[in-house]
Amino acid sequence: MKRAIASLIGALSVLVWTLIALGQQAPRVPAIGWLAMSAGPNDPAVQAFRSGMSDIGYVEGRDYRLEHRRADNHLERLAPLAEELVRLDVAVILTATPHATRAAMQATRTIPIVTVAHDHDPVASGLIQSFSHPGGNVTGLTIRNTQLAGKRLELLKEAIPSLTRVAAFRDSFGSAELDALNLAAASLGIQVQPIDLSPAYDLRRAFKAAKDQRAEAIVVLGSAALYVRSRPIGAMALSNKVPTIGAYRDLVEAGGFMSYSTDIKDGFYRTAYFVDRLLKGAKASDLPFEQTADVKLLINAKAAQAIGITVPQSILLRADEVVR
Repeated sequence: MKRAIASLIGALSVLVWTLIALGQQAPRVPAIGWLAMSAGPNDPAVQAFRSGMSDIGYVEGRDYRLEHRRADNHLERLAPLAEELVRLDVAVILTATPHATRAAMQATRTIPIVTVAHDHDPVASGLIQSFSHPGGNVTGLTIRNTQLAGKRLELLKEAIPSLTRVAAFRDSFGSAELDALNLAAASLGIQVQPIDLSPAYDLRRAFKAAKDQRAEAIVVLGSAALYVRSRPIGAMALSNKVPTIGAYRDLVEAGGFMSYSTDIKDGFYRTAYFVDRLLKGAKASDLPFEQTADVKLLINAKAAQAIGITVPQSILLRADEVVR
């Protein structure tokens, strides 16, 4: 009898603890939404964010999960993708273009948005009230590449004094930088021929057009779509033996001649700081918006030699890094 009672008590205990365990929910892993124009889930920019989170102490899958949505360079897809992220009840939304940021802002005024405001003024464009007090649900940092467009052309002219004609690879999102490039070109006596790569982004056609127009060099303007194609552009620049300059480090590493800018991957690494603060209860309206200022000059001396360019010592001495 005592054994039966003991067995019954044991069985009831197991049942009670089982019911308690079933009633308890596992801790919710916060979701980070990534609303991208062109970058894929394994793009270097996305990996830079993951590295930033890891260095802070976050483990993906345990401490957060990444919900990546890409518009494949179609503006009309951004709004429904932003709404999808809102329905998923993500904790934070990451963006990298003004179009993606505005789509996220239209989808939510409560979920915080962290943006890498590539090449535009977030105050003038109405994304935030001020750098010190953003005011709404948007914070992040800005990379102002348009301001460096003229300097890039100056560096190219210094490296190639005989330069008189350049092709400018662009798409429909690079108009401001093209204006700045044309302004600098007028003072340097250089003719700029824009080559629009959108919507097909046919690089072979673009390089052929540059050759047909007798371009002596190529300037790659900034855009999300050209950023994700910076390595193929650099490789094709080397194979076509044409000096190429732009804003992206990947361009130089793959065979481009020069880059002069902040490293966009550094910007995405920094977004982890904002996400961490927001997940811990900070408000986007109170997190100061940052402006990157770490501009670096990279030169691929190996590519220059293959193309037949003798890089002046004055430029090599100013370079932050030289690929040999």
